[in-house]
Amino acid sequence: MERQLRTETRLLPWLAPCLPLAVPVPHILADDPLIVRHALAPGEPLAEPDASQGRALGLFLRALHRADTEEAVRRGVPPAREVLRERAALADDFRTRVLPLLPPNRRAPPPTC
Repeated sequence: MERQLRTETRLLPWLAPCLPLAVPVPHILADDPLIVRHALAPGEPLAEPDASQGRALGLFLRALHRADTEEAVRRGVPPAREVLRERAALADDFRTRVLPLLPPNRRAPPPTC
């Protein structure tokens, strides 16, 4: 968890100004133990989504996906191959350790493709 929080504190100050919606930027308040604070994002809870909010979300995702991935890696985001390897290991661990604990009628059938 600490590693992820430290990565956020390096990544989000760089990324947030590139995005069309407000993103809470974390700040380290103390190092030992690590204490991080995120400012409250402005706005109100969404009651009923509408087309303008869908458009805003689409623009946000487009801007997010245009971010320089090499710069993100320099700021501590793990490279895609590393993330995929970690997720595959986690999924394998889940299949071997967690699924057997479920009653058979609660297990999803394995994917066929």
